[in-house]
Amino acid sequence: MRGPATDDSTPSYLSRRSRARHSVFGTHSCVTERTLAQHGWILDAIAQAQGRSVSAGEINQYLLKHRGSTLLPHTLYRGLKYLLEDGQLTREWFGRNGRASALYRLPAQGPGARLRARLVCLACARTVELRPDEGAWFAALSEACEANGMALPSEPLTIGTTCRDCG
Repeated sequence: MRGPATDDSTPSYLSRRSRARHSVFGTHSCVTERTLAQHGWILDAIAQAQGRSVSAGEINQYLLKHRGSTLLPHTLYRGLKYLLEDGQLTREWFGRNGRASALYRLPAQGPGARLRARLVCLACARTVELRPDEGAWFAALSEACEANGMALPSEPLTIGTTCRDCG
C-alpha cells in the first residue's frame, strides 16, 4: 500500500503534511509576529544593560524579572542569531576558564560609532570601548599599519586585561 494521498504537485516521497513542517518548505522559516515580539524582548533586555555586553543567561534573567517568563534556549539563540545577521546586535567572544562564551550588545550609534578597540576584563567581562578620538593609541596603530604596508582591521580589537575591582 502506498503512503498518504498527495496531489500531483507533491512528490510521492514528500507528503503535504511533512512539507509544511520542514523549515525549507514551510512557513516556519519566516519571521512571524510572535518571533518579532521575542526579538523585541531580547533587544529590550540588551538595551537595559546600558552599553555593557550581556550573555544569553543575563538576557533570560532580565526576561524572568520583568516579564515573569524566559525564552527556551533554542528560541533565545535563534533570535540572537537572527538579530546578529540583521545587524541589530554585535557579538564578542569571551574566553573564561578555558571556555568560550558569547556576549551581545547593541551596535554603537552616532559619530565615531565604528569601534576600533575595546578593553575587556578577563574576570568579570566588563567592557570599555576605546574610540579613535580618545587617545594616541589610534594614531600609533595607524602609523604602524601604514609603515608595514597593512590596513587597519575592520573588526574591533579586543584587549584582555583585569579591571581594578577584579585586580
